[in-house]
Amino acid sequence: MSMKLSFLGPVGTYSETAALMYKKDEHTLIPEANITEVLSGIENELYDEGHYIKYWTARGSVSKIDYFNLTETQLKKWGCKYHELSVGQKPDYDLL
Repeated sequence: MSMKLSFLGPVGTYSETAALMYKKDEHTLIPEANITEVLSGIENELYDEGHYIKYWTARGSVSKIDYFNLTETQLKKWGCKYHELSVGQKPDYDLL
């Protein structure tokens, strides 16, 4: 199965070296200009393939400040595609 591995570029940086440690023959390495492109590229591809994308963040869970609008604005600015956004309600575990 062909996979794309994004790393924070440019080519020749430590990020590429780290990605090469995980690269297999069927992987394609893709340098990205900034972390936003790395994340949105991965998630947008999954979204386009029909995966359900839900962002869970703990922002505001301790301070009780509502960061929903800020987070939603950031995701839109970064071009991230998703189905659902949960802010301040992150469970005590991670899902992959």
